[in-house]
Amino acid sequence: MLWLAYEVTGDERYRNTAEVQLSSYKQRITERICTDTHDLGFLYSLSCVASYKLTGNGEAKEIALYAAELLMRRYFDKAKIIQAWGDLSDPENRGRMIIDCCMNLPLLYWAAEITGDKKYFKAANYFLNRLPQDCICCWDLIFTGGTQERDSSAAAIAACGLLELSKHLPLEDIMKKIYENATVNIVKSLAEGYTSITDPKSNGILLHAVYSKPDGKGVDKCNIWGDYFYFEALVRLIKEWKTYW
Repeated sequence: MLWLAYEVTGDERYRNTAEVQLSSYKQRITERICTDTHDLGFLYSLSCVASYKLTGNGEAKEIALYAAELLMRRYFDKAKIIQAWGDLSDPENRGRMIIDCCMNLPLLYWAAEITGDKKYFKAANYFLNRLPQDCICCWDLIFTGGTQERDSSAAAIAACGLLELSKHLPLEDIMKKIYENATVNIVKSLAEGYTSITDPKSNGILLHAVYSKPDGKGVDKCNIWGDYFYFEALVRLIKEWKTYW
């Protein structure tokens, strides 16, 4: 979020604060602190890669490349997957993978652009058709409203994916405008009813997110990925943005 804020405002305070964190990212990767995880991807994309793209910071580039090397070691060529967690020699975790559905939307949109296969667009349309009246999805798309908890973080992620999809559609494609309008409605709803602007004691920006409803974890709470993708969606809406991903 700091890099997004710096890119939009040019305020050096955001850049300086973000750059202070680089040493901790370097320490984590060089000393192998909690690096047995696929999380290396987004951790270093949104910190070191962003730093390099925006400022040309050579050290940030090298840190990110080192993280990428460690992440590639988790790749199983035969299965075509990256192991999610745990030591690669641990039989309990070997080959374990997860799918963070909304975060995979950009990949589906890219596949649609390359192949022209409409099934990828259908995935996006399914999401839109399952939205409640205020355009913020429930914690599971089998629900379309009622008393089920909303997941503001998933809505923010989907908003970014829809904007990415619309960017690759031709101007004459009716779905381009539909996706753009849907994104505006989602982000407007988040801004008007799901932020902590009236709660100065909140530990986050986007309220009413869900981490794991079945496990009772992070239900109706703030989470960092929701805050990030809310920021990214706002930036995508106000300027031509070159993605860090």
